[in-house]
Formats: sequence, C-alpha cells, structure tokens
Amino acid sequence: MSSLEAQTLRHFIESQDQVSRYILLLHYYDELTTKEISLVLDLSESYVSKRLGQLQQQAQQQILLCRSASKTKASSTASLSAIA
Repeated sequence: MSSLEAQTLRHFIESQDQVSRYILLLHYYDELTTKEISLVLDLSESYVSKRLGQLQQQAQQQILLCRSASKTKASSTASLSAIA
C-alpha cells in the first residue's frame, strides 16, 4: 500500500461516525470478531457484521479511486514530459 493509499484510508476512517470507527479499529487493530465487537459495543452481531461489510466496501472504493487518480496523474505527467 502506498503512502497516498494509507493517507486515504486514514482519512476514510477519521471521517466515519464514532461507532463505525470503533467497529473498524476493534476488528482490524484489536482483531476482535464481530461477536466480540457486538458485546463490547452493546450492538447486535447482525448490525456489526452488516456495518463492517459496508465499511470494507466503502474503503475499497476509496482505495480504488485513489489508485485511479494516481494513474491518471502519472499518465498526464508522462504525457507532458514527452511534449517538453
């Protein structure tokens, strides 16, 4: 993962509401299962599982957009360099 992708992911996490941030951090940093997260946050396991899936999908989209923007920028820079 590039530093730009890491920065994008950090911004994505920081832009989430508190519960969503906790779900992400407890799952990826503390390596808790959805059942354990549901107990810690006093939420249904179904909600935690569904929300985690949504967050994973959104994060993947952000990373793909970041990669796409990086490729477009690199391509534009290369084209300008060829002209000069």
